[in-house]
Amino acid sequence: MLMRLIAALVVATPAAAAPMSAPREFKADYAISYYGVRIAKSSFRSRIEGEKFHLSGSFSSTGLAAVFAPTSGTTDVKGRIGAKGAEPSSYALRYTTGGKPGQTDIVYAKGNVVRFDNKPESKKPKPANFVPVTLEALKAAFDPLTASMIRASDSSGVCARTLRIFDGGMRVDFALSPAGEMPFSAGKTKGVAVKCKARFQPVAGYHKGSKDIEYLSRKALIEIAFAATGVADLWAPVAISLGSQVGTFKLYATQFGGS
Repeated sequence: MLMRLIAALVVATPAAAAPMSAPREFKADYAISYYGVRIAKSSFRSRIEGEKFHLSGSFSSTGLAAVFAPTSGTTDVKGRIGAKGAEPSSYALRYTTGGKPGQTDIVYAKGNVVRFDNKPESKKPKPANFVPVTLEALKAAFDPLTASMIRASDSSGVCARTLRIFDGGMRVDFALSPAGEMPFSAGKTKGVAVKCKARFQPVAGYHKGSKDIEYLSRKALIEIAFAATGVADLWAPVAISLGSQVGTFKLYATQFGGS
């Protein structure tokens, strides 16, 4: 559950950028740590050409996590950039966990999920406290990649929003609010990032009353720091901190820049 949420926040949502004639690219690499020990890494690339965008990424467990819980995968998102922001047309996730493959595919139309598919399908019956995913809940909810890159003309508008995320299984909102600024350093890139507090709000695809969900909703301390990418008005995460019942997970950028 916790690693799933971190993965959902790792990447970014291109919201509206004005169409550009020349292709623009943005690259970001991240590391995830638990009690200061690296447990995973990820790398993402985005390309904007005219009104079209293409986001791709890869991730894998590292260190002891790779020994006891080996996980790796790729993501791919395609869509268009309109007046109000980015709208994905397709999202594809391919992964392997413990030697077992899996995949998630989501198809969108006019900014809404119209179809999603997970393989292998869970054969376990849903308990009575399970909140099902409905098409109504999926309206204007984007994949983790498209949902967490922000478009803002200046720093004051970065935290004034709610991230609406659906990863193929769980539908959640992260309501952002301002939490100041912080310096950051990622490879050769240094600057000042905007910090947002993020309030976890489950919507669908979860077990109501779950201890993990209750903790994340009521007590978890979640902060996301965004920095300008240099591509149009897009901002992307450079640091994430998620406090849980079992400790604090941290994500931080090791490379960050656009072209």
